[in-house]
Amino acid sequence: MGSVQPVEAPDYSPEGISSFREILDDSEYINERDFYGAFDGEKMVGVLGREKPHT
Repeated sequence: MGSVQPVEAPDYSPEGISSFREILDDSEYINERDFYGAFDGEKMVGVLGREKPHT
């Protein structure tokens, strides 16, 4: 797996990008979800996160 690249989000405000980055730093939030990436070759073009099922 490669290194993390800067986020390109031309359609989002600086405040929206900041909120998104805060979520990524919240380990409890992240650990409660499964994440899947969509790739075009080696470039990540999308991501999907979903809450893990409660057991």
